[in-house]
Amino acid sequence: MRRVIVLSTALLIAIAAAGVQGASAQSIDPGMTKSQVIERLGAPAAERTTGAYTYLFYQNGREYSVGMSDLVILQNNAVVDAIFRSTAREYTGRSSSPEGVMPANSAAGGERLAMPVSNPSQPAAAQGAPVPASPPPPDTTRSP
Repeated sequence: MRRVIVLSTALLIAIAAAGVQGASAQSIDPGMTKSQVIERLGAPAAERTTGAYTYLFYQNGREYSVGMSDLVILQNNAVVDAIFRSTAREYTGRSSSPEGVMPANSAAGGERLAMPVSNPSQPAAAQGAPVPASPPPPDTTRSP
């Protein structure tokens, strides 16, 4: 029985240590090299290089709702910026991405755009749509 308790305790300690290591493994620091970033975050989903800059793109599972992947920016093989939308990752430096803020005039729960519904039984002018100009009447003063 004592052996089971000792093994269970050792297993719980190992799981807790792995959790602590996993949490710090998702933190990116300014100045890290590309290989250090990949060691912490794994291989990027995409990579782009232009001049001295390298951009590492990581899937975050929120691309559709936030409009972007997580991004690590390196200049001359050193991290200079990171933009994370995943809550599992953090950048310890100062990110160029602004904090998310709600617009001052937004309603609680967000606003919805109301689209007018077209009613074919009403003329376009009554529905709020511009009415095309009528063609001019035919010239009847000229004879053939």
